[in-house]
Amino acid sequence: MKEHHFFIALLVTIPFVLIILFLIIYKTKKEIYSANVIFENVMPLLLVYICSMLFLYISLNNTDEETALRNTLMEKEYLKIEFEGDISSVNVLNHYGTPQCLICVRITHSNIDSFYRFDKIGDGLALKIKDSIASLPIGGYDANDSLENYSFVQVNIKGSNLIIFSNNQGDTLKLPLSYRTGGLFESDFSRCDANKRY
Repeated sequence: MKEHHFFIALLVTIPFVLIILFLIIYKTKKEIYSANVIFENVMPLLLVYICSMLFLYISLNNTDEETALRNTLMEKEYLKIEFEGDISSVNVLNHYGTPQCLICVRITHSNIDSFYRFDKIGDGLALKIKDSIASLPIGGYDANDSLENYSFVQVNIKGSNLIIFSNNQGDTLKLPLSYRTGGLFESDFSRCDANKRY
């Protein structure tokens, strides 16, 4: 995977460098064969290219490691959990310019009594289950999903890796299970505590 990312970066960057070199040669015309001209114009570009490639490689390498760790956490800590219940509220929070969604669920069935993790790796992973209330992050909010129109949710039932929303009219919406926090703060998860009164 890392080698694959590295070659993608090469393919993206090399055409840019070739175009710049062509423009320099076109500009210098009769001075094409001047060693000084080539050194003064090409070498800085090559240095920029090399530095850019190193930066891209390091960034992609870190992303791969974060993804691997996130997948390990997901498998060991989160995927064993399944629950379902009534939706108490849909909270759309916008801390960094991208709306993120946190759903409060009054649990009617769960295979675990309590759970709390807030992992900051990558895009984040989190889930809170306490006193039969679940604080469920689902990542970025898409208004087209119309989550406010649903009253019931099933999370990872029978290891489905899905979040399934439904209502009394028979409408359903299936989203991939992620528990992604995005730009949510850890303090946001206390919002669902108020739903205990229901």
